[in-house]
Amino acid sequence: MYNKSKLKTVISQRHLDRKIKKIVENELKKVNVSYSNQNSENNVNTEVNCIGQNLTEIQQASDVGDNLSFTHENQEEDNSFADILIPEKPFDFGDSSQSCSNTNLANVNNFDKNDKPTIQEKLQNWAVTNNVSHSAVTDLLHILHEDYPTLPLDARTLLKTPRSLPKIQLDKGELVHFNLKNTLLQILASNESFRNEDTLLLSFNVDGLPIFHSSNTNFWTILCLIKNFNIPPFVVSIYCGSGKPNPLNIYLKNFIIDLKDLLDNGLTYESLTYSIQIHSFVCDSPAKAYIKCIKSHGGYSSCDKCIEEGTYVNNRVILQNRKATKRNDTTFRLLQD
Repeated sequence: MYNKSKLKTVISQRHLDRKIKKIVENELKKVNVSYSNQNSENNVNTEVNCIGQNLTEIQQASDVGDNLSFTHENQEEDNSFADILIPEKPFDFGDSSQSCSNTNLANVNNFDKNDKPTIQEKLQNWAVTNNVSHSAVTDLLHILHEDYPTLPLDARTLLKTPRSLPKIQLDKGELVHFNLKNTLLQILASNESFRNEDTLLLSFNVDGLPIFHSSNTNFWTILCLIKNFNIPPFVVSIYCGSGKPNPLNIYLKNFIIDLKDLLDNGLTYESLTYSIQIHSFVCDSPAKAYIKCIKSHGGYSSCDKCIEEGTYVNNRVILQNRKATKRNDTTFRLLQD
């Protein structure tokens, strides 16, 4: 119960109207959010309903105020609505308006989050789709940084380029393998000309590349080229170490698995399935002998096409018989000379 000795005066209708007006203004501020053009009609209807509910409650409260005596302790206009003393059930605007406001704000936030990519996401898509060089992206980021200080200053940070790659340890070095299927999908995504074809002809090159004159550390790379399209070759696997990659079966294992999967199942991109065919393997004589595990090109029976043994003349082996019996898959698998 309220202390009747502290009740000083009865609130006039004019003062009550000012209190109600102030509450209405606060409620309108809560639902004063911007809406998109696509959802404007639905959101506006929702907001009108919310405001209508509030105005109905205010009108009911005003009607109650005409029949009840309201008292307060302070005559200042900036008193809170809690200072108004209502004997039984006070009217409340918080629940319905707050729920409408929260619902609308949630809808707007979800729309912005799902349908409006950030400037950083737009730059990422642009750089990847158009195959823009890292130096050009970095220069652009420095230009935009004054207006967009949250953007990174380096292309590697923007594109989140991995600083390390999974490595496979070999006897005398390390091997990094790039999934052949994923690389081909990236190439298809950045080249519209592939949409008119249904077959990809792949040519592969395996070769060693010395790095230093005074060291035997070198690269052994597996490169791939799509023969029926004019694009640069790309790396499938790269080995760095001393001498040739050893053991050879580990060096070629992931490459063979990827290639076999593409030959058996093809490559599917955006509902289109491309047939994968091997055009050729391009290797020099030492690399070919090493990859095929056959004799070097300077030894006896070194020809991989026929069984000609050869003749040693002037410090070299000469293969003179041009009509020798050709080799076949069976003799190759049986390791017959």
